[in-house]
Amino acid sequence: KEMMKTAAFPKIWIIFMLGCAAGLMMIGQASPIGQALAGLTVVEAAAIVGMLGIFNGLGRIFWGFVSDKLGRMNTVALVSAITGIAMLSFSIIASAVPFAIAISVVTLCFGGYMALFPAVTADFYGMKYYGGNYGIIYLGWGAAAIVGGWIGTAFSLQTSFYLAAALSGVCVVLALFTKKPVISIETFQDDVTSAAA
Repeated sequence: KEMMKTAAFPKIWIIFMLGCAAGLMMIGQASPIGQALAGLTVVEAAAIVGMLGIFNGLGRIFWGFVSDKLGRMNTVALVSAITGIAMLSFSIIASAVPFAIAISVVTLCFGGYMALFPAVTADFYGMKYYGGNYGIIYLGWGAAAIVGGWIGTAFSLQTSFYLAAALSGVCVVLALFTKKPVISIETFQDDVTSAAA
């Protein structure tokens, strides 16, 4: 309850939800989008989709490392900006190689979201109630599946790309204005005691 009362919480939740929505929209429909945009055959599209798991996994490692250097929310803003640019690029893609590059970038960034937000939760709210706290934040992923699926099916491809890019822009702004809550001395001492135990 204390976490949800902080100014940072709704911004974190919304960023996680909107950022994952763009990734889930593309991953869930990568094959038909590739066929429609780049003229890929079913086999070619399946081969590209098969590689996305690699980029998803690499994104978790790469962006986690970057966030250790740049800071969590700065990295979230960067990941969101790159996602937005990649989404816009889909509006002009017409061949296999650019499609493969753009979808791989989106998937790399999606993997980053999955690595960054557990770390953000721990950094902002400590480890004592981490399991419950991250469980609440992770509900944003479930909402993202609904939002991403809706955007991908309710609109034309071009409109979907523009909407996903716009949502990524919202994530950039929110990330830049999300600051770590001030934790009370009592909470800090409880976390230290829990860690020592």
